[in-house]
Amino acid sequence: LFPAWTEDFQGVPVPLTIIGDAAYPLLPWLQKPSAEGQGLTQAEQQYNYRLSRARMCVECAFERLKPRNNSTSSINTVFAPCCTLHNICESRGEALEPKLIDDNDSNNETEMANTE
Repeated sequence: LFPAWTEDFQGVPVPLTIIGDAAYPLLPWLQKPSAEGQGLTQAEQQYNYRLSRARMCVECAFERLKPRNNSTSSINTVFAPCCTLHNICESRGEALEPKLIDDNDSNNETEMANTE
């Protein structure tokens, strides 16, 4: 379903994946949070935090799109083009408006590191 596309993060090629919550099975193309039952390392806590932030970004985008759609039968005609336009912007490296970028992200990471 996905193109053979990877992004290099700190020297590691990461393939295109879907972000899910803990209810989903672990699959090669699906990222889900680390299980919190056995106690997590700081790296696992940070991974869960980042994954949650990414999911919340997507959920907020869908919440903002919902009022623009009056019927569930036409959801695909609204969401699919929006996702396509977003992907085109990303592939061309178009910057987001500064007010849309959360600059508190680095502060949250520092707070997490200080709680360990």
